[in-house]
Amino acid sequence: MDKMRLKVHAKGRVTVPVKFRRLAGIKEGDYVEALLADDKRELIIKGKRSDVVDELLDVLRKAFPGKSTSKTMSELRKGWVE
Repeated sequence: MDKMRLKVHAKGRVTVPVKFRRLAGIKEGDYVEALLADDKRELIIKGKRSDVVDELLDVLRKAFPGKSTSKTMSELRKGWVE
């Protein structure tokens, strides 16, 4: 995993380096998703996904409320194997 130390500027602004923006497919004006890990010490910024992926995740969240995506996918995979 690539990692880089970033400085937080006024109003909480952080500049995402060009290398990371390119790898994540982030362009000017895009919205990104920011997640805070369970330990509250790790901030994860995700680049944009396709609309199809977002729609699929919404369907899975509604079908399996209260479960994480990884847990849902694990349960679905078990069903394919059995």
